[in-house]
Amino acid sequence: LILVAFTVMETWIFPCMTKTVGLEVPTSNMKALAVLRVIRLVRIMRLVKLLHHLPELLVIIKGIIVAIKAISLVFMLLGVIIYVGAIVFRMLLEDTSMGRERFSSVFHAMGTLLL
Repeated sequence: LILVAFTVMETWIFPCMTKTVGLEVPTSNMKALAVLRVIRLVRIMRLVKLLHHLPELLVIIKGIIVAIKAISLVFMLLGVIIYVGAIVFRMLLEDTSMGRERFSSVFHAMGTLLL
């Protein structure tokens, strides 16, 4: 419960106070917050111990990691295809009304092709 309170304070309360009131946080206090972050890491390590007792959960997590790798590769390939298509359409439609409206720059062309 104490770790949750520290996390909420570090994430929400301290930034809101510094933005609204204009408080300056000394660097010595930041070192104390770093200690709290280490305590949070210890809590995560307890979760790793739990994975050894539940091998099915470990299999699911490994599957999710493999899927994230594959999906990120698909997104990168999609981005390259959209980028190349945007350059081609930008050059082909340069002097047309459609080109001025939808393909005025490569960035706008990518947005048009993505939608």
